[in-house]
Amino acid sequence: MKSDTFDISNLEYSIKNNFIEKMLFLWIIMGILLYIITEIRALMIGWVIRDLIYTILMALIIIVFLFRKKIKPAHKAFFLISINLIIAVSGTVTLGMFAGGIFFFQLTAFIAALFYSKKTVWTLIFIMILYLTVLSYCFTTGIISIKQSAESLIRNPMIWVTFISTLTGYFIFASQILITYLHEIRQLLNEISRQRDKLSKAMDEINQLNKLLPICASCKKIKDDSGYWNKVEKYIEDHSGATFTHGLCPDCAKKLYPDEYDDNEQKNRYSLSLFFQVAFCLLLW
Repeated sequence: MKSDTFDISNLEYSIKNNFIEKMLFLWIIMGILLYIITEIRALMIGWVIRDLIYTILMALIIIVFLFRKKIKPAHKAFFLISINLIIAVSGTVTLGMFAGGIFFFQLTAFIAALFYSKKTVWTLIFIMILYLTVLSYCFTTGIISIKQSAESLIRNPMIWVTFISTLTGYFIFASQILITYLHEIRQLLNEISRQRDKLSKAMDEINQLNKLLPICASCKKIKDDSGYWNKVEKYIEDHSGATFTHGLCPDCAKKLYPDEYDDNEQKNRYSLSLFFQVAFCLLLW
């Protein structure tokens, strides 16, 4: 954002990278808390393959977080989307609507909307809704069943703790996504405004130099808008980014320093004559 050049690709990369970095940081904090709660729940209702999956995912999240600086934002986003979907599917398959993982479907849609095209996002949403529809059919027809009764699950305090904590995590993630997005948009608008002001100033300077300039026929001073007469170099420096360095052209050097200029000219002629004489002798030899 602090660069003097406006590169939209760099800005987009920065916005996405800042966003996904915050999401990973939140995932580490919330993930550890949710993992502890779900494992306590597993001790009460039974440890299943779902809990092994959670353990592996938690380890992967920690590894990605440690090496996040070496991973591109798009790859980190794909990783988070995959993690969310795995948690959501593994939770809902085993516990149905009692699973707190149901909220990870919404998080998946949020993250995908910021990194992928509209077509991809809508396709993903359609697949998730289709999955939940098929899952609901399987539960209602008895194809899939829960080991514990619905009554025992509802009366189990750890089920409610897991559900409420997951819902809290969803609220935090969703709000953080919106807060981060709005913050980056404000920074982008500020950068656009700064570049617009810079461009406007440059156009004003160009317009100043493009208009007819009243210049003295004798001393070559230029009259500015306030009526003051300024040297040419001062006027151009004030109305553009140019900076002048001073030297002498050959005509002025000869006019101001005739003796030194004539001596240098004679030395040059003598050197040139000597060069041709040596060259001619070499040819004869």
